[in-house]
Amino acid sequence: MLSRKIRNVSWIVLSVALVEHVFNMVSIVMRARSEKLDPVKTLFDTQIPLVFTLTELTWWKAALVKWFNLVVTFAWSFLDLFVMIVSIGLASQFKQLNADLRHMKGKQTSEVFWILRRIQYRKVAHLCTAVDDCISHIILVTFANNLFFVCVQIVRSIKPMPSFMNKVYFWFSLIFLITRTVAVSLFASYIHDESKKSINVLRAIPRQSWCKETYRFSEEVINETVALSGMKFFFLKRSIILTVTGCIATYELISRTLAVSLYSAEIHDESKKPMEILRAVPTQSYCTEVQRFSEHVINDTVALSGMRFFFLTRKLILSMIATIITYELGEIKCLQRATRKDFLFNGSFHEAIGSILVMAQCFGMMPVVGVKCSSASKLHFKWSSFRTIYSFVAFILTVIYAAMTFWVTFSEEIKFEQMVPVIFYASAVYAMFRFGVLAMHWPTLMRRYESIESKMPKYKYQREKRKLALHLKILTIVVMMGSLLEHLLNLISIVHFSKTCLDLKDPVNDFFQLELSQLFALVPFSPISAFFGKFVNVIATFCWSFMDLFVMVMSAGLSSRFEQINEDLKRVKGEHMSEDFWALRRTQYRKLSVLCGLVDEAISQITLLSFSNNLFFIAVQLLRSIRPMRSIPHAVYFWFSLSFLIGRTLAVSLYSAKIYDESKKTINVIRAIPTSSWCMEARRFSEHIVNDTIALTGMRFFFLTRKLILTVLGTIITYELVLIQFHTEESPQVACRRN
Repeated sequence: MLSRKIRNVSWIVLSVALVEHVFNMVSIVMRARSEKLDPVKTLFDTQIPLVFTLTELTWWKAALVKWFNLVVTFAWSFLDLFVMIVSIGLASQFKQLNADLRHMKGKQTSEVFWILRRIQYRKVAHLCTAVDDCISHIILVTFANNLFFVCVQIVRSIKPMPSFMNKVYFWFSLIFLITRTVAVSLFASYIHDESKKSINVLRAIPRQSWCKETYRFSEEVINETVALSGMKFFFLKRSIILTVTGCIATYELISRTLAVSLYSAEIHDESKKPMEILRAVPTQSYCTEVQRFSEHVINDTVALSGMRFFFLTRKLILSMIATIITYELGEIKCLQRATRKDFLFNGSFHEAIGSILVMAQCFGMMPVVGVKCSSASKLHFKWSSFRTIYSFVAFILTVIYAAMTFWVTFSEEIKFEQMVPVIFYASAVYAMFRFGVLAMHWPTLMRRYESIESKMPKYKYQREKRKLALHLKILTIVVMMGSLLEHLLNLISIVHFSKTCLDLKDPVNDFFQLELSQLFALVPFSPISAFFGKFVNVIATFCWSFMDLFVMVMSAGLSSRFEQINEDLKRVKGEHMSEDFWALRRTQYRKLSVLCGLVDEAISQITLLSFSNNLFFIAVQLLRSIRPMRSIPHAVYFWFSLSFLIGRTLAVSLYSAKIYDESKKTINVIRAIPTSSWCMEARRFSEHIVNDTIALTGMRFFFLTRKLILTVLGTIITYELVLIQFHTEESPQVACRRN
């Protein structure tokens, strides 16, 4: 089976490589015929351009050079194929070991069995390391080569193709090259994937079969990175595909920027060329006009510019390269090999939320310094920092836009539909204000948070420590990607409406007039005012989504700490424990409940705003659902927006309710305490759990428990009935239809 798989991969890679080479030759020959050139000479001049500029073309020289060209072409493809074949072989060894272990999954086994299996795993891991030492240079060359040629091909894609066959060859070559690079990454990553699968069997070992050897085996599987590498600069895991994509994108941006600069610099170069002719004017022909012409050519800078801040000349390219090098030298630490410390987590909430706060600061919220530091002790709020100044400017601009929206809305007859943007921007202003106030108290809150975390039961493994950070990152990506998609669908629906329902004289003007109608009701359209309006609109849209995300993130952090206590207590469920043990656990539980109260006090106004905002806009969207849709894009946007809004509201409710749920689960362990171990501390602990309501609130108006979801649904239905009656007094919307 292994040999058949290797043969199949080899045939596919080499066959497609041969087809690519044939396409290349055919495209060259067809181009030569279309230009009425000698096909054979053109073929060799194109494929081996340097050789026959130094020597005369003859048949034996052509055959020798073509043989050398085929060898080099084969070597390029064989590099990738070789890495794939070696990866298949090593992965099959781990796969064989895993298959053997799966037969014993969940069964009682002896310590000798696990000694043997651990030694086998160790030998395969050593084999992988030995192979990596031999071929890591080849792997590095393979990936560097593929990245370079992918970037070259993408740069060539912006140039016009001379013929149809040339297009076929180009796109076939580019797709094959990218696919081959991805295939190498995937096949190589199978080694790492298979090396980690053993942990599933180890985690299913019965308690009576757990021993020192299973612990050692488990530690080796979890902590060691068994994978091929590129001279240890990078390991071939699935994440390498994302890294490769990022490298291509970065390299491509730089290449396109330099290309634009070179093309633009030609204007300046051509404008200076008349000087060569002017300097050759004979003395008897030299006159005042020649002198004036010469002065114009020498002194005037004829070139495109960036608002006169810089001119697109060849000097700009040197400046850009110098800037890139300077920046890279400043960030040179990123180019160093990663150490084990770079991949370790301490499991704190401050560490988990750091990247999310950096994202928020890009949109003018939570201007706290030190959010990516390892400890909360380095957090501080500084009025003179760039973050704070940027946040203040964004807040002032949002206030101005909200004031303009108020003025336009209340200067006319007030209708319910016109109140929607007023509520939207007023909520954004208040949310930005509350996040600014929270930022000032955030360092103190996080230090207290970190202090209480340090007294919780300790995590033993890295997977437990990084669990919260990974969870919050995935949650952030899902929420923000959904929000971005909703915003894009909104823009698409506006563009479609402007095209089908308006007499387009200026499409850009019409687009902004529709999206930012309140702004352009007071000020004339201009690029600056449009940029100002769009900037505020993006800030307000992000703020709306970030309120929900922030409540979910804070809820996930607190519930994970209660979950941590519960997992620790489950290990001793039903066992005889001392009174000191229950006193310690009760103290930990009490400190967590105090922490929950502190967090609630800090964010309860944001929580209330988040829920009231969501309820209002759900009601508005439900009201709009009874009207006819203007078009298919508008209907797609509307139903996606409504589904996303309801889903986000339910997610906030469920994440917040998990704090209360986890705080009550502890009672199951308390009720399982044997009679002989029941004591005063256990009784006090039980009373705390049963009688205290530990949950986030909306300024104490309501507690975020599962019952809230039913209350929210009842509120939506009640609110909707009122709005429908209110809607009957308004004139129906006239949908635009064009045949």
